[in-house]
Amino acid sequence: MRDGMMEGPGSKLALTVGKLVVAKLRELEEGNTLRLQEHWAVERRSWRALRDFEVERRLTALEAVAQDREAFRAAVDSMASDCQFVRLHMNLEFEAVREALEDRKRLLAYAAAGLSDPDLSIEEKARLERVLRGLDVRDIFFLREIILVDASGFAPNPQGHNSTEQQKARYMMTARLEMSQCDVQARDALVAAGCVAIDNLSVWGPGSAVVTHVGHGLVTLLEAFFAVDDQEVRGT
Repeated sequence: MRDGMMEGPGSKLALTVGKLVVAKLRELEEGNTLRLQEHWAVERRSWRALRDFEVERRLTALEAVAQDREAFRAAVDSMASDCQFVRLHMNLEFEAVREALEDRKRLLAYAAAGLSDPDLSIEEKARLERVLRGLDVRDIFFLREIILVDASGFAPNPQGHNSTEQQKARYMMTARLEMSQCDVQARDALVAAGCVAIDNLSVWGPGSAVVTHVGHGLVTLLEAFFAVDDQEVRGT
């Protein structure tokens, strides 16, 4: 009985199920001191292995196209010696170890590789790492879809007051706005993260959607992640 009301069979069933869940949680919590630490250690080793592989692959690819390899290696050495860069990777590792979703855990390893580019300033890296904390894999893929919207359906209006380039820019902003409506949840996450700016009542017309500098930077950062997904889709 609660607050003078009789509890029905449904309430008792819910209470019983609730007790089972609580008992399971307590069982896990009681083993926290050792088992959870062991679990985290395994997760950490697994994630570090993927991160290390992707970081090495990323830097090898960047070195291959560097005009001055000695200067590139010096820049990498300077980057790796920066305690701020080390803290950046510690943040990613902490996030990855406690992450429940496998896809997002993998995403963070690729992010670590992308953030190992010596051409990016530490401020840019820190900003992108912070932005990534609030985004899921689904959001990242949707961001790329918005960026990949093209002007294949664009047809200039000869009678228009604006130049062809201005008309095309307007077309792209409207097309991206329409694309952004396809996944409102992901769109809202991207807007909140500062990756996409939306103006539903633009002076240009019905509205517009623009991918920000941060949004473009995030997609560039995760090029290798997208490449692997594209290969899986093609079955190669």
